[in-house]
Amino acid sequence: MLEIPVEIEGVFVLIKKNQNNKDHISFRLRDSKKILPFFVSVTRKEKKKAFVYVQFPQEEASTFMSCTNAPLIEQISEIVEVVLDLVAIQEEKNKNQGD
Repeated sequence: MLEIPVEIEGVFVLIKKNQNNKDHISFRLRDSKKILPFFVSVTRKEKKKAFVYVQFPQEEASTFMSCTNAPLIEQISEIVEVVLDLVAIQEEKNKNQGD
């Protein structure tokens, strides 16, 4: 398993060897204590557009993001930033549903 430190929020990207190619990447995130409870899949849909999908234990979230033609692994910091935004939105939505 490949582990890449990302300077955003002190998280690490965990990638299995067979889950990474130029146009697709799947991974989990880990903070300093544990693996976070969601799975991420990113697939390039067009030359400069990628689909970001986050699977939570009971729900999912997705969005499109701009990307370059470089392999997605080389854009991991930008991808993680989008993922963390989706996680924050989902957490806020869940918090509001509990009120």
